Amino acid sequence: MHVLLLTGALEIGGADQFAVDLLTQLRLRGHRAIVVVTLPGAHPWQARFAAAADTVVLLHQILPPADHPAYIASLVRSKQVDLVLVHQSEAGFALLPYLRHHCPAVACTAYVHMVEPDWRAGGYPALAIQQMEQLDAIGCTSAHLRGWLMAHGAPANRTTTCYIGVDPAIWQPDHPQRLAVRAEFGIAPDVPVIIVIGRLVAQKRPLLAAAILQDLTRAQRFVALFVGDGPERGRLQRAVQGAPGDMRVLGAVPNARVAALLAASDLLLLPSQDEGIALVLFQALAAGVVPVAAAVGGQAELVTADCGILVPQSGDEQAAYVAALRQLLDDPQQRTARAAMAMTRVRAEFDLNTMGGTMHGVLSAAVTHAAHTPLPRPDAAAAHTSAAAMLAGAREEAAAARLWGTPGVYGGTDQKLWARAVRCAKRVLQPAYREVAARMPGIVRLVRFVRRGLWGN
Repeated sequence: MHVLLLTGALEIGGADQFAVDLLTQLRLRGHRAIVVVTLPGAHPWQARFAAAADTVVLLHQILPPADHPAYIASLVRSKQVDLVLVHQSEAGFALLPYLRHHCPAVACTAYVHMVEPDWRAGGYPALAIQQMEQLDAIGCTSAHLRGWLMAHGAPANRTTTCYIGVDPAIWQPDHPQRLAVRAEFGIAPDVPVIIVIGRLVAQKRPLLAAAILQDLTRAQRFVALFVGDGPERGRLQRAVQGAPGDMRVLGAVPNARVAALLAASDLLLLPSQDEGIALVLFQALAAGVVPVAAAVGGQAELVTADCGILVPQSGDEQAAYVAALRQLLDDPQQRTARAAMAMTRVRAEFDLNTMGGTMHGVLSAAVTHAAHTPLPRPDAAAAHTSAAAMLAGAREEAAAARLWGTPGVYGGTDQKLWARAVRCAKRVLQPAYREVAARMPGIVRLVRFVRRGLWGN
């Protein structure tokens, strides 16, 4: 099988780790893969994707956005691609009718991670539903998300749960490393360590985590480590500066360092607003670190009562998190028992080989479906609309990035809200612009000049 992965960016995070792991699993099973990246950006994980795939194409480095649709279609044909997999790419979803018109034999699939209520009425799962007529199969992170997809129109026979999984050889307890990391930070062997890992963005609620830990310091002795980076880092550092207790903000670190920090830790705190199933939960359970996390998305499918504590988003959440952490800090034997169950659970049900086998089945079934039960081919008008939507999305993202102050770097809920603001402004102002342009033709030249400044075209 020859797979083309259409993805938005090559960023640090759980979704991109899944993509790298999937590419590696496909290669182990004898398949080939091309990665096509639809957004400009720093792409800090480009080398990791390049190591797992045959080719990585950064579209914005080689072609203007107007040429992207035709280039992707030509790549599918020239490389004899069997299957297109859309992952974390709004442009990829927009382009599906165009691809299926110009490459009718190719199978089209998507993998989605979590519902995002504040973006596109559900995020990437909602985009997948909008393009269901173009998709031979959808993979998703949890049974909870599969239920959401089917409730919104996805056929049960083309929608499959595939848990993302981890490699237990990498994520495991390591006593020598535990002692070495603790010595590095000046943490005594008997002092509990609570770790908070994730992008420092509003969705992960790092400021709530800081407030929870500040409350906890009044009754407990521990060290807290914050691992990750993002737009909330400055606010987090101000929140912990001078606060009671020992809380340290470490910033982003490589995967190997995350594994070492988990080995030195006892508890994981993850009070996210939304999740599918957070990758760090798989990693923590495999390393014998007991999680206290939000009861959102499909996280209850991984974190059962015998290996961690999930906190509902109701009532006084902060007090509930503090109580759960105190319960585990006060009872080391309970922590040890839950840690042992957590490791057993991950090794039995959530390793990478299981994920690779499930996804191989999903993708193979999609190829078979496309060959024997082909979906209706979109007509030329639908293909044109599809390509235009991809181009319009690229322009809106570029404008949003300029407004955000980070040109060429997208991602995160806040940037998506900027993109939404740009789209809304365009809808509101466009009728007035057309009326003014009809009376004052010179205004068109001015708008084109501004557009070149924003979008480079």
